[in-house]
Amino acid sequence: MEKDNSNTFTVVLIDDSPLTHLIVEKALDEIDFAVLLAHIYNGEEFVELVKRTHPDLAILDIEMTGIDGFTAMDSARRFHPDLKVIFLSQYNTQGFITAARKANANGFLVKMPSVETLKDALIRVMKGEFVEYSSIEQV
Repeated sequence: MEKDNSNTFTVVLIDDSPLTHLIVEKALDEIDFAVLLAHIYNGEEFVELVKRTHPDLAILDIEMTGIDGFTAMDSARRFHPDLKVIFLSQYNTQGFITAARKANANGFLVKMPSVETLKDALIRVMKGEFVEYSSIEQV
């Protein structure tokens, strides 16, 4: 599907699971206003990418090999303070949700969100809202 670049925004997916990349990429393909800029598998690569490209939004796993999602977000925002971040985690705990809010993330999703949930989260975050889907319909 051809994307309408006048209203699109760029998304980077950072997760150490190839399966997560496949599922989220499929979902983003169905959302005509989001362009997947890159697949990144660890926090260090993500920070380097942000230095060069300034994506609009990052979908970021919390627990990865190397630096964790919170550290990666803080490091990336030194280079791109307006970067919007949605944490994606397999752990559906209030502690992670609270930590995401305190870290000034823009949202928290439990793996794996449905296409509609992901679409709604992207729209709301790009409008400046905090989104939380801690108990969601799985794909």
